[in-house]
Amino acid sequence: MSVEFTRDQVRRKISEVFPAEDAAALLQVLDQCDTKRAADDTARVQLAILKLSQGNRDSLLALIDKAAADVDDLMYRAERPMEYGLSLAEYKALAMPALQAMRQMDREAYLSWLGGDAPD
Repeated sequence: MSVEFTRDQVRRKISEVFPAEDAAALLQVLDQCDTKRAADDTARVQLAILKLSQGNRDSLLALIDKAAADVDDLMYRAERPMEYGLSLAEYKALAMPALQAMRQMDREAYLSWLGGDAPD
């Protein structure tokens, strides 16, 4: 099952992650992020930036710059944090079922953060 990332999700997460900030102004800041990705991927990238920023505006700005330079790394950190945290040796030593279980846990955690349910 695929997940649809929407502009409405971005607006909602801005309000949750930055409750004291002007949501419209932050959305404009996020819209400045140029990742050279398809337009339909914009909300996904913006949600990843919001998640990783943890409500810190300076981090948000740095992550926007990071996304422009290496959006795939940013997406990996946001959507697969447990896998991202593995060293190369740990990754190579991991059996496929364990890696799949880790990815499923990462997916469920991300969907929970988004406010959605994990697929069966």
